[in-house]
Amino acid sequence: MKKLKLFLKKNWFLVGVFLIFALSAFFRFYQYEDRWGLAYDQAQFAILARYSVETFQLPLLGPFSSGGPFQTGGEWYWLVMLGTIIYPFSLIAPWVFLTFLTTVSVLLMIILGKEMVDKKFGLMVGLIMAVSTAQVAQSTNLTNQTPIIIFSTLSVIAALRYLQQKKLRYVFFQSLCIGVASAIHIQAVALAPFILFTFILGRVPLKIGIMLVFIGLFIPWIPVLIADSQNNFYNTLSMATYFSSDQAKVSYEVLGRRWLTFLGYFIPLSWARITGGSIIISYGIIILLIITIGKMLVKRTITREWLVIISSTMAMIAILRYIRTPLFDSFLIFLHPFIFLLTGIAIQNVFRYKKVIGIMSLVIILAGSMILSIKDIWGATNYTAKRAASWRGQLIEKYPTKKFAVYDFLNGTGSISLPLVLFLNEHGKIDDKGLKIGIVIATSGAEFQHPVISGDKTGYQVLNLDSSKSAELKQSGWVFINPSEIYNSTEGWYKK
Repeated sequence: MKKLKLFLKKNWFLVGVFLIFALSAFFRFYQYEDRWGLAYDQAQFAILARYSVETFQLPLLGPFSSGGPFQTGGEWYWLVMLGTIIYPFSLIAPWVFLTFLTTVSVLLMIILGKEMVDKKFGLMVGLIMAVSTAQVAQSTNLTNQTPIIIFSTLSVIAALRYLQQKKLRYVFFQSLCIGVASAIHIQAVALAPFILFTFILGRVPLKIGIMLVFIGLFIPWIPVLIADSQNNFYNTLSMATYFSSDQAKVSYEVLGRRWLTFLGYFIPLSWARITGGSIIISYGIIILLIITIGKMLVKRTITREWLVIISSTMAMIAILRYIRTPLFDSFLIFLHPFIFLLTGIAIQNVFRYKKVIGIMSLVIILAGSMILSIKDIWGATNYTAKRAASWRGQLIEKYPTKKFAVYDFLNGTGSISLPLVLFLNEHGKIDDKGLKIGIVIATSGAEFQHPVISGDKTGYQVLNLDSSKSAELKQSGWVFINPSEIYNSTEGWYKK
């Protein structure tokens, strides 16, 4: 027992890191079968990445943006491909890989907190992130918002090291991380003020600083420019048009983005999902934070590092207010490291005032997040995966020697048809010249003469389309959705 106490006393930080990592892994992997997301876009990402691996192709373009008529970089697909390469025998491998990366990001947050303040602060912000409802919920989804937390956190670490060490390589690394994040999902463009405040308050040498920032931001977008150069820069021009004019067509009133509503309700509610679990708790955190910042300013104890974090957060929140697109929890992931740090400094201020109250505040925040996270975990289901697996089993049983070419009627059942393509592809049962099958909603109003393979009269059905030629199916509204077509429609559409 004495040896154990001595060991814990000597290695308390490493033990704390291990326990927090274990806790974060538990919340992200527990009951994983029912939690990994399999919506339309997630299936599409996995199909394209698997096809790219199988055909030795490197995607240059990423998914089409939900905000406008343009595509981001291929780096997102590269991440999914990496997860597929590590264990190609399971279709769920990319999901597990991405979830693991989000668990590793908790370790990055501990490192960030440690370098920002000290070891105890690092463990505290790591613990807050480990049970964060928004992070836990996002970790099981194969969407291009998920990895933003990694690059956003790395950018803060890089900025902090520049402010402390004045080495210019960290300015480049900060910009590179933000460049990669923006190429994966456009939300990371909102991190631009963070570069600006690091530049100004860190007194970065002007000429070389601007050059390093430009190069860091530019490199991740090279794949897009390579593809765009073959298409008269259509993607770049579409992006410029969207941000310069198309967004202005949407009014802030329609988006419910009045300042009072935005600051008084939207931000506290989003903060509660990030940490705290309850809007009442998030109001408390924000009030404590305002008191903490005010105290630091009055006593002139605010460091340059905290000034950069606070100023950047305020600027990024202002940018969110003026973005003319609907905002969801997943669109705020770039902001998470800043929220964790600010929540941590608010709690630390209470600790300094009265330790017991500080501990109680931390417990309330952690409990609120855990309760909401547990609620989400227990309520999770994955009926889509079960349905796709069941249909795959029926198709293989009925046509044991066949491979399949899959169609979707009017492209209206992608949330079901694409998962089926993914599940069939996992077993090597996809072929562009295979037996033609189609997915349709039986109540779509259209009449079909094709025999039903699986499904019911009022829901989704799998039809045998093999009696019709591909041209006839296309004319009738059937859309081909095999992996080759998914890849070409995303990566080679402009060549047609």
